[in-house]
Amino acid sequence: MTDGVYHRGYLPIDCGDEARRKTDLTEEQRALCELRDAMWLRSERGQVHLFQRRHGELDYSYIAMAIPPTEVKK
Repeated sequence: MTDGVYHRGYLPIDCGDEARRKTDLTEEQRALCELRDAMWLRSERGQVHLFQRRHGELDYSYIAMAIPPTEVKK
């Protein structure tokens, strides 16, 4: 993965209300939730840094910056 924006919008809304069941999500929302979860997991593993850039109300860029392999936690 290269550094860059992996989503623009507002993830809590764009992924659907957490109270809704996964079966109620659109295919696009499910895919976005999976991407969000994968980015979070990579961050927890020390593979990427995650950032947000605010553009306006409910408008953010979600950015992942790769951590060089020599700096990744083992």
